[in-house]
Amino acid sequence: MLKGLLLVERLVFDSLSRREKNIMDIVTDTGLNYSTVRTLLSNLVLKNIIVFERGVYKRNITTLNPQDHRDEVVEVAQSMEHVILKKMVISEEDAKILESMMASINSFLNNIQNKQLSRPIGHKTCEKKVVLMGISNYSVLADASLKAV
Repeated sequence: MLKGLLLVERLVFDSLSRREKNIMDIVTDTGLNYSTVRTLLSNLVLKNIIVFERGVYKRNITTLNPQDHRDEVVEVAQSMEHVILKKMVISEEDAKILESMMASINSFLNNIQNKQLSRPIGHKTCEKKVVLMGISNYSVLADASLKAV
């Protein structure tokens, strides 16, 4: 259902992840100007992605599906500033080291998230950092791209 959303629409949608908000709360949280937020909210309501009730906006959880996460990864990857993309043959030993390092980074990121859950700090959605990492065989990526068509 979220396929094809603009990054700014996802920002507004993510702003509603913690709780329902009025338009001014969303403006403050996203860092976008009022007229942009108003337009984005109208579009998201028309697409039935969010709902407006009693002066507040909230996510329409009945429209979410597992494909949405994959679509978001693709859209975020296309918008990233600092992306490192390497295509190479990796020895079995180096692959184990790489997987270990990625697991370590993932654990570090999970610890940060858990710390924030146990001791919430006030932050705006627009201040979040986006981290994207992964590893795959070229053939798996090619097969997945063919299935998408």
